[in-house]
Amino acid sequence: MQEVVVSAPKARIPVGILQSRVDEAGRLKLTSEFQEFLNAVGDKEVFVTTADKRAARVYTSSGWAAAEALLNSVREQAAKDVYLIMMQYGQMASVDKQGRLLLKQELRELLHLENQPAWLLGKNGYIEVFPKSVYEERTAKAEESLEDKLKHLESLGLA
Repeated sequence: MQEVVVSAPKARIPVGILQSRVDEAGRLKLTSEFQEFLNAVGDKEVFVTTADKRAARVYTSSGWAAAEALLNSVREQAAKDVYLIMMQYGQMASVDKQGRLLLKQELRELLHLENQPAWLLGKNGYIEVFPKSVYEERTAKAEESLEDKLKHLESLGLA
C-alpha cells in the first residue's frame, strides 16, 4: 500500500497594518492575529532587531534563518554592514502567554518605542514594527499623488 503524506497548509502571515503597543516594561504586545500566526508556525521564540534603524523586525525562526544565511553568503560590504547593525540591536525573545515579547533596551531607545503605540505589518518572513513617527511619515508619503500612482498601477493590470 502506498503511503500518502498530507502536509499542513503553510501558515499565512496576517494581512494589513494592525495597531499595537509597547508597554512601560518594553514589551511589544502582538495582536491576536500575529499571535495566531506564530502559534501556527510553531514559534515561541523570535529574533527581534532592526535593519534600517527606523523600524523593528520580528523574525520567525525560519525567516531569521533565511535572512542570516543570505547575509552570510553575500560577500559584499553592504551585507556585512547590515548584519552588524542587526546583531547590534537584535536579540532572541520569547513570546509569553499574553502575546508579549521584550524588545532590547537599545532598540526601544533607538526607535522611541518605550511606552508608545506601534503599528505591525506582516512581511515575508518577519513582522515589521513601526513607531508612530515612521508610520505617519510613510502614510503621508504614500498618500502623495495617490491618484496618479493608482492610475499607473491600474495601467499595469491592478484590479
